[in-house]
Order: sequence, then structure tokens, then C-alpha cells
Amino acid sequence: MPRQARHAPGGIIYHVLNRAAGRKELFAKPGDYMAFMHVRRWVEHRRRVGHGSVYQGRYKSFPTEDDAHFTTVARYVERNPVRAKLVSRAESWPWSSAGQKASAESPAIAICSWPVARRTDWVEWVNQPQAPAEEAALRHCLSHGRPYGSEMWTVKMEAKLALRPPGRIGRPKKTKKNR
Repeated sequence: MPRQARHAPGGIIYHVLNRAAGRKELFAKPGDYMAFMHVRRWVEHRRRVGHGSVYQGRYKSFPTEDDAHFTTVARYVERNPVRAKLVSRAESWPWSSAGQKASAESPAIAICSWPVARRTDWVEWVNQPQAPAEEAALRHCLSHGRPYGSEMWTVKMEAKLALRPPGRIGRPKKTKKNR
């Protein structure tokens, strides 16, 4: 069965994930990251689409409600290097915005502004473990492309995006009727 085509009308926030081809390291030094962010901003502002073999396969994404659900997703993303035991604190990861502070040598880079205000205790909050149920809900949304938000918003987004009802992926089980 072919993949369901993505329907992405404007005005919706998406969490998008892609991996480097062969799980290779994308950024070996700060200049690599700066160049990547520069290209991302250039592409974004010119409404272009990039092509190439930097990334592995098709990207994954899911829509996110623009409230506390958005900050939960952002926190999950910035906690990734901590969860993977690459650093003990999120702001220590050089490719994260968690501890990014603007300076002459290393300006803070944002692709766009946030749709909600960032908590004043953001870095401390990011470094606190997330509840297992919260992480499981986010992973489910990512693996199934389902909206992440309040129940009412999720139902509205599923209808707006014409998403198939959640359920078993793959071929239907054989029954006596369809044998």
C-alpha cells in the first residue's frame, strides 16, 4: 500500500525529524552548524525546498498545538542529548538552542520565533526528566504522524488534515470472506 500523501495547509506548527544518512555526524565543528542554519534560514525565507542526500529517507513529522503542548515538544527535543547520555545538561550540547547565548563569535540563530512565550526557567525545566507517559505520547505521535495537543484540538486537526483513523498499520487480516 502506498504512503498516504501529506496534506499540510498553512498555519499549523509541525515537529519535523530527519536523520543523517547512515546515522553519520552532521556537525563536526561549530562552522558546520552555522552553515546549516544559514542555509535553513535562506531556504525558509525564499520559500524553497532543499534536495540532496544529506538525510536518510523520508522525514517524519506531526502537528503540534500552539500552547503548552508546543513547549513540551520543544523540551523533549532539547532533552535528546541528555536522554542519550551525550551530555549531563541540555545546554552543554553544542548544537542545541538550550544554552545558546549570543556573542560576537557565536550569534544566537533561530529559524523563526516561537508561537508561545518560553518559560523564564527554561533551561532548568528542560534539564528535569519528563514523565514517561509524556515521552510515550510524543513518541507515538512521531511514529504514527498523529497530532499532539488537547483532545478537542487533535480531533479537529485529524479532520482538517484528513488523517486516517489510528489503528493497525499494514494489510488487513485475512478472513474467510476475503480469502
